[in-house]
Amino acid sequence: MKRLLLGSTILLVTACSGEQDDYEELAELAGETPEDHDPANYVPDLEETELEELSISELQQLANPITPPSNQLSQEEMREDADTLLRLFRYGYGPMEYYGGEDVFLEHHSELIDWIEEAETDISARNFMNRVKETYAFVTDQHLFLGSGVPFEREEGFYYIEDVFVNQDNDEWFLEDAQILSINGDNPDEWIVPHISEEGKLEHIIGRSTAAADSWQVETEDETLDVTAVRPLGTASPSTDTFAESMTEGEIPIIRFGSMTVYDDDDVSYDDMLDSVQTVEEADAAIIDLRGNRGGLGIFVTRWVHDLTGSPPAESTEVGLKTNTNHILLSNMRDIYEEEGMEVVTFYDHIEPEMFRGFDASEVPVEPDIDVTSFDDQWEEAEEPIAEEPQLNTPLYILVDEETGSASEYMVMSLQSFENAHIIGVPTMGALISDAGSYVQLPNSHMPVQMPAFLLWNPDAYGREGFGLEPDIWIAPADALENVSAWVDRVHASDTP
Repeated sequence: MKRLLLGSTILLVTACSGEQDDYEELAELAGETPEDHDPANYVPDLEETELEELSISELQQLANPITPPSNQLSQEEMREDADTLLRLFRYGYGPMEYYGGEDVFLEHHSELIDWIEEAETDISARNFMNRVKETYAFVTDQHLFLGSGVPFEREEGFYYIEDVFVNQDNDEWFLEDAQILSINGDNPDEWIVPHISEEGKLEHIIGRSTAAADSWQVETEDETLDVTAVRPLGTASPSTDTFAESMTEGEIPIIRFGSMTVYDDDDVSYDDMLDSVQTVEEADAAIIDLRGNRGGLGIFVTRWVHDLTGSPPAESTEVGLKTNTNHILLSNMRDIYEEEGMEVVTFYDHIEPEMFRGFDASEVPVEPDIDVTSFDDQWEEAEEPIAEEPQLNTPLYILVDEETGSASEYMVMSLQSFENAHIIGVPTMGALISDAGSYVQLPNSHMPVQMPAFLLWNPDAYGREGFGLEPDIWIAPADALENVSAWVDRVHASDTP
């Protein structure tokens, strides 16, 4: 399905006449949304599994370990930890079917057991943890933590050639006056992306999300050039504040979300953050800065988008496991979050925040069940006004980087289908398809495991987990705010001559 990245007749009249051509050129850029897939494909049949759920006492011990970890692990201890992890996956991990289901996990589990059986001596806990991470590296889920981090770490990043701009004439690309015939042996279209310069003008650069390379080759009609591509690393977030508002020189608002969660000791409240909706609505355009925002409370994003557009995001379907595992482990998380000072806010009478919804250790034992919740399921009885045709009337320029993840990516996905929402920066973190989940430690190694309970299905996330959402306009994160501020002041500021 095609979507225009920028512009509509309504929006174009907001641009000053002298800059309308620039805005129209930007409006012609288009992107593809991923192919829609049926979330029913990812619903497990727990009646068919031969894996037995951990007992209630075993689960309680995992949630509250009381035995000291072993520095050296015997084969028996490693087998117990490996089997425990597999059973946690089966009864606690919502996206398991998304990654191939039980058969695939059993295959990788068997490889881990083979490695354990080959061990002639005790193995250090650290080596065991590293091996477990390697075993499950096919799982790209950025909310799944095994040991020291996620098992899948992407090698790709945004690389580009600094200070080199190309021009297009009809369907041909030119470097200065020489036609570009190929870039790295490919059609130039595959390596040229739109960019906003520091003067706030739309240009094109040679760059893309790719694995590292020593050099790139640009073949023109005159010569073949060997050039070095660079990768802008790290985040360029302007502050560590949870929330802040400022203005460009042309008085276009900059809304900075440093997190989607408010804590007791923060100087701002959720109401302050929701008030920014009115700021956006009253503006000629707005910059939403999500750089460095690793997520937080997804239900806050739902409320913010609902207030801005007239409807909560309508694309997601949740697939969750209602098991003893999740009742015990997720109810334990409630205490952990509250101890950390998280402000627990629901925003809606009929929905709980995702890390607290519907799980209670007092309900066990239960028969394993699957909970599939669509948009209609969640909202049909809600006493909330929902627009049949959501609208976004203010042009939004949404800044992202590789640290933009989880709930902040949910905001990006919730807005990117609107014609005048423009995603700017580099590919995001790619923490898209699951929730924060529960935290446990395996019994012998005490390997930390953070395991999502839900598959949060959105067609825009298909194939992007671990790789991130790609921007419409590519800019190094450190330059994004300055360059985009120059753009909005040129195109949207009411006092632009």
